[in-house]
Amino acid sequence: MESVARSLGVRLQLVEVRSAEEIDGALVTVQKGRAEALFVAPSRLINLQAKRVNQIAVSARLPVMAAYANFTEAGGLMSYGAVTVEMLRRAAAQTDKILKGAKAGELPYEQAATFELVINVKTANALGIKIPNSILVRADKVIE
Repeated sequence: MESVARSLGVRLQLVEVRSAEEIDGALVTVQKGRAEALFVAPSRLINLQAKRVNQIAVSARLPVMAAYANFTEAGGLMSYGAVTVEMLRRAAAQTDKILKGAKAGELPYEQAATFELVINVKTANALGIKIPNSILVRADKVIE
């Protein structure tokens, strides 16, 4: 992310969160850093706190983008990432092969093949952001 941010001329502020108790402080740090948007890296911890993170971010007028659709469904602005159900199916298939005797280290690495763009227009409106129609028509799911 750092190299891409540099190439785009965007200042990146990384804030690490290791527990649910650190979320509020992390969002205060982001605000003090004068962030204009927030990208939430894939994390089970943060994903479980999606609604809370989004509520705080929206009240601070920070658009949030994440990798999982449920983050957007919980009030984030948008998400783009692998389809979770598809990833779980692949994991189940790999587990089945291991239980049938395959050696885990010999199984090929499988990259996600199905991705989805989810946009929350309700959140966009609350933030005063107009999502262009050219983006909305590309979305796999639009939350009104």
